[in-house]
Amino acid sequence: MIKIWEVIKKIVLWSYDRGTWQYDLLAVLILAFIFLTPHSVLDGRMANRDATEVYIPASELAKERLDKDVKLAELLAKSASKRTRRELVVERIEPDFDDDAKLKGFRVYCVPK
Repeated sequence: MIKIWEVIKKIVLWSYDRGTWQYDLLAVLILAFIFLTPHSVLDGRMANRDATEVYIPASELAKERLDKDVKLAELLAKSASKRTRRELVVERIEPDFDDDAKLKGFRVYCVPK
C-alpha cells in the first residue's frame, strides 16, 4: 500500500528523472490527452452548460416591426423566447453567413431568466 502512495506522489510531484521510462510515459499520456480529447470537452465558449442554442433565420427578423431604439440582442431574446416558450436572456450571438457572405441568420445562446 505504501508503494502505491509513493508512485502517486512521484506522479503528482513529477519527480521522475528525465529520460526514464516513467517520465516518457507521463509525457505521452499528457500529449495523448491534449490531442485525443474532443474539442467539445475543452471548448471554453460553452462553459455554461445550461445555455440553450436557438437558431433564428434572418427572414424571421425581417418580419418584426423595428423601432429605432430596439437593440438586436433584445429582438433576438424576444424571438428566442417565443420559439422556446420560456423567458430567456441572450448570453452570446453568432451571425451565420452563407457562401456569398449574405446573412442567413443568428445562433443565439440563451440562459433562463
